[in-house]
Amino acid sequence: DGVLWRRSRSALSRRSWRPTSAKPGSRPWHTLPMAASRPAIDPDEGLAALFQRAHVGARRASSLLLQPQLQDLENVYDLLEAVRSGASAASLGISARDFERICDCALPALRSAEAAAAALALFACPS
Repeated sequence: DGVLWRRSRSALSRRSWRPTSAKPGSRPWHTLPMAASRPAIDPDEGLAALFQRAHVGARRASSLLLQPQLQDLENVYDLLEAVRSGASAASLGISARDFERICDCALPALRSAEAAAAALALFACPS
């Protein structure tokens, strides 16, 4: 993967082996920007794509999409609206494990009604 390992100069250091870049002049891993860790919210993204991005298994995702509570929701915007209005994971037919996976990997704004409202405010058009 382009990572070489070299022995630290100090034998007393806590980490005696550390990664180094294979290319001279490239940035070390600890100075890379962290913008990629928070995915952008696409309000038009379909729920199937959201579940795939959250690493929900294909069989589980297809069964979630068949839940009557989720059939009225077409995209991420609708899901955020439902959470903002007070819907919980259980009322949407999503298991706690899948809900945590979605929040951790793909859509952190689902954690609370306040976070969903803040995310929806980003998409509000000024009138």
